Parts: sequence; C-alpha cells; structure tokens
Amino acid sequence: MDPIINYLKERILPTDKRKAHKIRVKSEWFWNSPSDALYKKSFMGPYLKCVHPNRVNVFLYEIHKGMC
Repeated sequence: MDPIINYLKERILPTDKRKAHKIRVKSEWFWNSPSDALYKKSFMGPYLKCVHPNRVNVFLYEIHKGMC
C-alpha cells in the first residue's frame, strides 16, 4: 500500500525494475483523494476505501462495536 501511495503522490518507484513495473501496473487501479485517502476502483462502479494494515483493528472495532 505504501509504495502505491508514494508512486501516486510523488512518482517515486523502487530501484528494482520488477517491483517498479508491478507498482506502475497496479497503481492504475487506485486513486488518491485530495484528503490523502487511497481508493481502489472497482468493476461495479463505486470506489473502495483502502485501510492501512496498521489501522485495520481500529477500523474493524468501529464497524462492529463502535458508533456504526
């Protein structure tokens, strides 16, 4: 997730050519909003919000036991 964000924001790619190519290809499916949230384009139309792995537990707690 972080390499894709770095590429979309600042066009920074890893030095390894294989990894750089993989990020370039994958990044076409993602969109970085003005509020710095990462979204993935879906086939059905709506954008899917990406959650950083460090925040998954907090996010799931809010969905199941929090205000939602």
